[in-house]
Amino acid sequence: MISGLYQSSYMPTLTHKAFAADCNSTLTVEAESGVITGNFVIRQDASLSGGRAVYTPDGSGTFNPANSLHRIDICITIAVADVYKIIGWTKAPDGGSNSFFMTIDNQPTTPATWTLPITTTYEPVEAPLKPTLSAGQHIISIYLREDGAEIDKIQLQGQSAPPTCNSGLTAEAESGILHAPFQIVQSSQASQGQAVQVADGFGSFGSPNLQYRVDICVTVSALATYELWGWTVAPDAGSDSFYIQLDGAPSTPAKWNLVRSTGFEANKTPLKLSLSPGQHTVSVFLREDGAQLDKIELRLTGNAANTPAPTLTPTPTATWTPAPIPTNTPVPAQGSTTGPLYVDATNPRYFSDANGQIVYLTGSHTWSNFQDNGGANPPPAFNYTAYLDFLQARNHNFFRLWTWEQSRWSVETSDDQYWFSPAPFKRTGPGVALDGLPKFDLTQFEQATFDRMRARVLEARARGIYVSIMLFNGWSINSSKGGLAAQSPWRGHPFNAANNINGINGDLNGDGSGNEVHTLDNPNITARQEAYVRKVIDTVGDLDNVLYEISNESDGNSADWQYHMITFVRQYEASKGQQHPIGMTAIYFGGSDQVLFDSPADWISPTGNYLDPLAASGQKVIVYDTDHLCGICGDQTYPWRAFLRGLNPIYMDGYDGAAYGTGGEGFAFDDPTVARLRSAMGQTLQYARRIDLGQMTPRGELASTGYALAKPGEPNAAFLVYLPAGGNVTVNLGSASNSFVVEWFHPASGQTVNGGTVNGGGEQLFTSPFNSSSSLDADVVLYLHQ
Repeated sequence: MISGLYQSSYMPTLTHKAFAADCNSTLTVEAESGVITGNFVIRQDASLSGGRAVYTPDGSGTFNPANSLHRIDICITIAVADVYKIIGWTKAPDGGSNSFFMTIDNQPTTPATWTLPITTTYEPVEAPLKPTLSAGQHIISIYLREDGAEIDKIQLQGQSAPPTCNSGLTAEAESGILHAPFQIVQSSQASQGQAVQVADGFGSFGSPNLQYRVDICVTVSALATYELWGWTVAPDAGSDSFYIQLDGAPSTPAKWNLVRSTGFEANKTPLKLSLSPGQHTVSVFLREDGAQLDKIELRLTGNAANTPAPTLTPTPTATWTPAPIPTNTPVPAQGSTTGPLYVDATNPRYFSDANGQIVYLTGSHTWSNFQDNGGANPPPAFNYTAYLDFLQARNHNFFRLWTWEQSRWSVETSDDQYWFSPAPFKRTGPGVALDGLPKFDLTQFEQATFDRMRARVLEARARGIYVSIMLFNGWSINSSKGGLAAQSPWRGHPFNAANNINGINGDLNGDGSGNEVHTLDNPNITARQEAYVRKVIDTVGDLDNVLYEISNESDGNSADWQYHMITFVRQYEASKGQQHPIGMTAIYFGGSDQVLFDSPADWISPTGNYLDPLAASGQKVIVYDTDHLCGICGDQTYPWRAFLRGLNPIYMDGYDGAAYGTGGEGFAFDDPTVARLRSAMGQTLQYARRIDLGQMTPRGELASTGYALAKPGEPNAAFLVYLPAGGNVTVNLGSASNSFVVEWFHPASGQTVNGGTVNGGGEQLFTSPFNSSSSLDADVVLYLHQ
C-alpha cells in the first residue's frame, strides 16, 4: 500500500514513441534494455539473467497518479498479431514497495496499477494488462508508483497458440504453458529434473480460479477410454490437491486429492474419459500451494467398450483457445519459507525444509515483538511491520516471538504501572484481580490474542522468515529472578489464585512466587496449560514457518515439566498431521546444559561463550542465542564464530531502545559494533545458502584460527575459514589432490576478492589481502572450494 503520496507539480503528457533502432526482437526482454528516466536506476546483480535489474531506491518517493518523468520504456517487436499476456520478473521487499503503474502504447490513458506479491527474490508476476497487439513495434512503459520495487525482465506470451504438443500419452508438466503463479522448480527426484508448483505462501482456493493453471498437451492415437494420472509431491495437509480438466471437461474443474508424500508418486485423477485420436489438453489448476507436479499420463483402462464415459473430440489446433484469464484478480503475497522444518538426516546440526534443502537460522529478536509492554494500559503498540522491515533489510530469517504470562509488573522495572497486552485468557470476572481489572476465566481464550499470533506468523512468512513461538516464560512466575525483584510479575499472573475465577492456585507452597506452575506438581494447572498449547497449535499449526519453544529460562525444577510439554506438543501435532520443530532453551537458575542435550527436544539453546562457542556435534540443532550467553552482548565476530562451529546464531537485540523494563531502554540502535553484528548474521546466511552445509561440518583443528567448516574429502572438497583478527591462517588441506579456488570476503566492506587457485594437499598458509584500520573491520573469511 502507498503511504505518503508525493505528486510533482509538473505532470507531462504520458505519451512517447517507439524508437526502431533500440527495439528488441524477442518476446523476453531485460528491463535494463529500455530507456530509463527519472528516479529509475540500474542495479548490478550477477545472479540475474542479464546481470542487472531496474528499480527506484528507497527514498525516491511514491506517486499517484503516474508521473512520466519516472519510467522505463521497453520496445518489443511482435511478429504475429495475437492477444498477449505480460509476465514480469519482479521483487517487492515490503508492503510499501510492491507496485508499479504501466501502459502499452500509451494505453490505458490512466495507467494501470500493477500490484506485486511481496518477495525477497525475483518471481514471475502477471501484469494487469492483456492487450491485443498487431505485428510490429510496441512500447511497454513502467512507471514509478512505490519506491523500492524492482524488475528484472518482462516476457510476452501469445494466448492463441496451443501448447507444444507431446507425441505420446505421457507429458512433462514443464512442457506445458505455465500461467503465473505456477513456476518451474528444479528437483533431482523429478523424471527430467524439473517439476511445476505454486510456491508455499501464495494461497489456497476453495473454488477454481481459471487464471492459475498449467496447460499440457498430449496426443492420443486410438479411440479408447483413458484414466488420467499424475506424478506429484504433496508434502502436507495444506499442499495435497489440485483442480483438473481435460479438454475443458468438466466445466467446473474437478478436485484432485493427492496422496501425501515428500517424493514423486503416481496419483490417479478423478477423470476417466473416452478420447478420440488427436491432440488433447490437460489443464491443472491451483487449489493448494506447495503441491508439485512432475508429469501426467493417460492410461488405457482396458475395457473401453464397457465403460460409460463421454467421448471428447480434440479441438482443432487452429481454433484452440485457453480458458479465459481474469485481468483484475488480486494476487496474494507470496512467501518464501518452505517448511515445516525437520532435523536434517545427513547433517543434524541444521534443519531441512520440505524440499530437502538445508535451512540455517539466524536473526535478531526483541522482547516486545508479540505482546506490547510499557507504562500504560494499554501499553504503547510495537510497530511489528517496521520490525520485519528491519529483519528483512539485514537478511535475517528467524526470530523468537516473545511471550509474557503476566498482565502487569516485572522484576526488571520498579514502575508499578508496567503492563503487558494482550493476554491469552478472557477477563470476565466476577471479581477484580490484583492488577485492578476483572479476573481471568481460564476456560475462555481471548481470540484476539491468537488472531494476532497467526497474523504475525503469516506476515513473517511473507518475508521468508521462520518464527519460534515461545509458549511460556520463566521470567513471568517468580517474585525475583536473576537478582532482580523490582516488582513481582507473579502478582499479575493468571494462575495466581487472586486473579482467576477457576480456583487455580499456582503458588503451592505459599512463598509468594509461582515456580510450581512450571512443574507437574498440580495436574489441574498442567491441564490448563495443555489446553492453551492446543489452542496455539490450532492457531498456527498449519503454517510452514513455525517452530515452538517451550519456555524461556525456566528454573532447574522445570525439566520434567518441559520434557512433558515437548512430548505433548509432538503428540498433539501428530494427530493434526503436521509436525514442527520443538525447542528447549537454557535453564536459569539451577540447571545444566546437559538437561537440554538429554531432552526430547529437536533444538536447544544452551549457555556458553560468544567468543569461543562450543562446536555442534549434531546431537541437537543448536540455536545459539546471546540471550542465554550474556544478554545484549557480542560483537561482529560472534555470528561468524558460531556459524563456523556448526551453530545457528541469533542475537538478543535492544532494537530501537524505546522499550524499558522488559526491553532495551536507551539502547543505541546505530552502535557500530551492533550494526556490524547484525550485518554479519545476514552475511553468514548468504554463505550458508551458497555452500554445501549438508556435507560441511565444524573442523576447527584444520585451521590455525580454530574456525572452519569443512568437507575435506574429494570430490568437491571445500573449506570455509574465519579469521577473527584478519592477518593469515594455516589450513590443512589434507590429502586433496585437486586445486582449490581461493576467495576472500571482507565482512566490514562486503568486498570479495578472487585469490586465484592453490594446489591441494598438506598445510597451506593464506594471507588476507585486506588491510584494517581497527578491530571493527579486521575480520575476514576465506573460502576454498573445488
